[in-house]
Amino acid sequence: MSQPVFRKHLNSANTMLAFSQYLQLKKKLEDEFPGRLDIKGDGYVDTESKFLKLVAAIKAALAQG
Repeated sequence: MSQPVFRKHLNSANTMLAFSQYLQLKKKLEDEFPGRLDIKGDGYVDTESKFLKLVAAIKAALAQG
């Protein structure tokens, strides 16, 4: 297997992993805020701490609006 083909497969695997993580995050947020969010897929949340900060920011924004 040549190097460019290997990189292509590695990039595809990374893309699939990132998309899977996005779907997991989207589900967690939809469970937390049913029907209240329009999730676009921007950003990067790779730890529970970042997720909790995101949830707190969403709660604050929803309370204001």
